[in-house]
Amino acid sequence: MRWGVRRLGKAVRFLNVCFLRAMGIKIGSNCFISLGAKFDATRGSIAVGDGCVITHGCVLVAHDPTVRKRYPDQFGEGTITLEDHVYVGVSSVILRNVTIGHHAIIGAGTVITKDVPPYAIVVGNPQRIIRFWGEGSKENPA
Repeated sequence: MRWGVRRLGKAVRFLNVCFLRAMGIKIGSNCFISLGAKFDATRGSIAVGDGCVITHGCVLVAHDPTVRKRYPDQFGEGTITLEDHVYVGVSSVILRNVTIGHHAIIGAGTVITKDVPPYAIVVGNPQRIIRFWGEGSKENPA
């Protein structure tokens, strides 16, 4: 029974990734994207590197229509780039014009508005780096 449920879940996630790719979102290989994650690239672009994990409730929004109120000639398009092996915790929000460096960890409920360096552990709203881990900890001690 469990085997069948697991296999069905993998098939549904595979179809979800195929749908996201058909919508123009670039997704690398060996990624886990929860069915509860939301991608909005209607006016912008999203690129996800290899081996990324995007958990339930995450929202990636590559545009901001409120920009038009202040700058009528702009539409608020933006880009979101997740480099390889990024982990995005439950219910995190990633806003436009952000690059998240490879091997970064985004804690649960974090709102990302600025770039995140590689190997950083980021939490909170507003986001803050609490430390670096792995190879990054040698280069950038917290």
